[in-house]
Amino acid sequence: MVNLNSNKLVILSGATGFIGSSLLKKLEKHYENILLVGQENKTINNKFLQCTPENLKIHLMGTEKEIYFYHLATHYSKDIKEKNKIFQANVTFGRKIVTELKKYNLVKIIYTNTMFTFYPQTKDYFYTVTKNQFSEIINNEFDLKNIISEIYLDNTFGIGDNRDKILNLIAKAAMKNDKSPILQKDTYLNLCFVEDVTNCLIKELKKVNTVSRITSSFDYNLDSIYKFLSNFHQEGIASHEIILKKKSSLASNEKIPSLNQDFKETNFNENLLKFYGAFNSPAPS
Repeated sequence: MVNLNSNKLVILSGATGFIGSSLLKKLEKHYENILLVGQENKTINNKFLQCTPENLKIHLMGTEKEIYFYHLATHYSKDIKEKNKIFQANVTFGRKIVTELKKYNLVKIIYTNTMFTFYPQTKDYFYTVTKNQFSEIINNEFDLKNIISEIYLDNTFGIGDNRDKILNLIAKAAMKNDKSPILQKDTYLNLCFVEDVTNCLIKELKKVNTVSRITSSFDYNLDSIYKFLSNFHQEGIASHEIILKKKSSLASNEKIPSLNQDFKETNFNENLLKFYGAFNSPAPS
C-alpha cells in the first residue's frame, strides 16, 4: 500500500469515465491530495474538486508539491461527424493540461494509449491516430519522455460499465432471453477486468518511465460468452466450460510493448459473473 504523503498531488483526468472512476476509488485510499480535471468546474462524488484546464493555475498557484498526472480522459467514436470532438478530447484537452502542469513540479505522467494501434483493422481509426498524436506531443514536442509511463490498454469490462460496448449488448441479450448479437460466431476479443487494470495503474506512480501494455493472456470467444451468460440467466448455473478462449493473438507480435510486470489477472469467469450480476440488478432508487 502506498502511504499517504502530503507532499504529493495526484491529478486525474477522465475521473467520470469507466476506468477513471474505478481508479479514483483506489487513489482516495492512498492519497490525500487529489485534484480532478474535466470539461467543467464541479464537485465529483460530493468530495473531489474538478476544474477545467483553464482554471488549473488557480488551484496550483504557489504549490511546491510533487505532481503526478494520470491522463485517462478520452473520447471514442467511429462516426466521422465527431472528428472535431475526438480531436478536442484526445489532443487539445491533454495539451492544455500538460502545458500548465509543466510550470510546476511535475514529476510523473501516466498516459493510457490504445492497443488499437497494433490491430490492422483499427490502427487507422481517427481515434487511434489522435491517441498516438498526443503521445508524440508529450514525448517529443514537450520532451517529457523521462517522466512518462505510457500504458496501452485493450478492451475492458466490469461493474458499472455503461458504455455502448459489445459485452453490454451480450449481457442485455442474455438478460432478455434474446438471440445472440454476435453474427460471426468465431469472433474473439481480448478482455480485461477493470479492477485488475486499475490495480496495476495505481502502482505506476512509483515507477520510472516505462512503455507497457495491459492485456489479457487470452482472447475470448464472444458467442460463447453469450451462451455462458444466457445459461446462467436461465438455469442459475455457471457452466464454466462453455467459454471458449485461445492464446492472445498479441503474443506473437514482436512490435507491441511488453506486458506490464505489475498486471495480475484474476479469474475471468468469476469477473464476468460479477459484471453480469451488477448489470442485471435494478438501479437503486
